[in-house]
Amino acid sequence: SLSVNTYTRAPMSRASTLGTRLTANNGNIVVGKGVSKLLVSGQMTYIAESAAGIRYLRIVKNNSVTNDNSVAWAMATVPAGARHPIYIPPTLIDVQEGDVISLYYYTPKSDDTILGTAFSSSTTGTLTFITAEVVG
Repeated sequence: SLSVNTYTRAPMSRASTLGTRLTANNGNIVVGKGVSKLLVSGQMTYIAESAAGIRYLRIVKNNSVTNDNSVAWAMATVPAGARHPIYIPPTLIDVQEGDVISLYYYTPKSDDTILGTAFSSSTTGTLTFITAEVVG
């Protein structure tokens, strides 16, 4: 069952290297030397097994969901019993070497299901993911 009424890091089952200045570590993106700006996006696909309602998604820096470290977010009303994605559109963020970028979710229901928890450098074939591209 999922953690409820708190932001929790999304479980990611695979990791890939994203080039020389970004690396993957346990479903996180770790910022390398010389990177100051990233274009980040994300998606989580839920099934609200028992009750419709609002679900939240955030991309955060350094595992902190404070306002300063929540760099992008989205919310959606998820229908009961149906697969429903929540998208975070591409967002430009400031970073520094050593920052860790992660995807966090919030649900009020422990019986929700998160689908397709994969870490990816592209959106192909995954249902829950975070992406990052170095732009500065």
